Amino acid sequence: MLGVRKVDALLPILRRGVHVVHSDVDCVWSSSPLPMFEGRVPGFEDFRHADVLVATDCMSPDLDAPTNGQVPGCYRDTVDKNTGVIAVRATKNGIATMAEWKIRLAVGQKDEQ
Repeated sequence: MLGVRKVDALLPILRRGVHVVHSDVDCVWSSSPLPMFEGRVPGFEDFRHADVLVATDCMSPDLDAPTNGQVPGCYRDTVDKNTGVIAVRATKNGIATMAEWKIRLAVGQKDEQ
């Protein structure tokens, strides 16, 4: 889960204008993730426009396909998601997202992740 302390560590860095790619210690990069986050990898071009990118342990996009107008699977789970990798740009929207995420976590709206 992206805990309050993790956001506390990210916010001052972002407010100084530094973009952040954060991964948990159990993540191993076989190469730099920066080209992907910068949208320079085929299939990931739209990433260059994202202020916040988060990878969770919900790795079944096929389960999130709409069925009878309902979105099932991980998208609607009201459980904490393990946010092992996060990339945040030091933009107004990126910083605002992290600040709101911190507030929601602090007040116990964990299913808002």
